[in-house]
Amino acid sequence: MDWKQQFKVHDLSFRETIIILLVVAVCEVILMFIFPWRGPVWNAVTRCGINQRSIYRIMSRVPDGDEFELPPEWTVADLIREAVRKDRQSPHPMEENYFICRNISKVRECDFPYDLRPYLVFPVPASVVFDESLQKPVPILMCWPGAHDGKHCSMVLYSDGTTNPLTPEEAEKLVAEYSPVPLEIEFETGPEEDRESQ
Repeated sequence: MDWKQQFKVHDLSFRETIIILLVVAVCEVILMFIFPWRGPVWNAVTRCGINQRSIYRIMSRVPDGDEFELPPEWTVADLIREAVRKDRQSPHPMEENYFICRNISKVRECDFPYDLRPYLVFPVPASVVFDESLQKPVPILMCWPGAHDGKHCSMVLYSDGTTNPLTPEEAEKLVAEYSPVPLEIEFETGPEEDRESQ
């Protein structure tokens, strides 16, 4: 029996089958754009990328006006702490969980809650965040190596605000080269939290 005739046996013409396959392919492409990284590992890595870009956004707002002068001794960690201090005074501050990386591999092993660790911050001057003359962006924040299972397990934030997922080997190499340390932040209560506690 010819393969084209097999479609007729199942009450579908060759043309109808091709149309159905094309519709399925188009739907799959659309879903890839809506949910580019499907699956628990990519969802966790994507969440870290969103968190890191949010951190970058509040960092870039620290200089508020021409009179602000970035202290030359500040590192990126100092800039993040200052950004958090200012952000905590706003009516809707960022939640503390934006500064923490979640290891979802532990969840699959039924080890709940998540294995939580702060992001690693690189010991680079805070000025790199505002230096537009840099030809190549500098890494400033990352998930710790092995934070997420999979081919690309660590998300890195760069001085120009971009993020990039790294393989375990790339993440280990970056850590060996720059020696980042865990980001330490003291979260103080903001105006709304002060009112609620009274």
